[in-house]
Amino acid sequence: MPLAQKLGSGLLSAMCLEGLAAVYGAKAEGTRVARLYGAAEALRLAIGATLSPTDWAELERNMATARATLDAASWEAAWAEGRAMTPEQAAEYALSEESEAPPAAPSLERPPADEPTAKLSRREKELAELLARGLTNRRIAKELVLSERTVENHVRNILKKLKLSSRSEVAAWVEAQRS
Repeated sequence: MPLAQKLGSGLLSAMCLEGLAAVYGAKAEGTRVARLYGAAEALRLAIGATLSPTDWAELERNMATARATLDAASWEAAWAEGRAMTPEQAAEYALSEESEAPPAAPSLERPPADEPTAKLSRREKELAELLARGLTNRRIAKELVLSERTVENHVRNILKKLKLSSRSEVAAWVEAQRS
């Protein structure tokens, strides 16, 4: 990263930020990942760089996985913080030893079949599976040929029926249902 900066390569710096974000994503450090991806996006926009379709697809997968570790508001706030960083601040943050405590995994037991939380519709179960894969509402809408608003309503209903408060809790619930 410092070498990329010394060489004056904004594109290489953005790629380094995205690479480090992927590493931190594997550690489930969602806030750090969102900041790094936000900083990388800001840098790419500033230099007018675009991604190939293959690189974009990989970036989308990595971000979706990381996004599932945070609720939407936390992700957006961290993303905005990253976008506001200068390239120098982003590099310093990316290489800092600062670490984020991993999110506590919710303990979700499988509800008995007669409880309301077990009564997701077929479509809601399908959406819950896609949420567990870390897809954004936009990606879910595209995959299921629905409007984003319809997906938002389904997500809201799923959270209400399961008495959960975040997408990552839905992902944990889906995993608990599989076991």
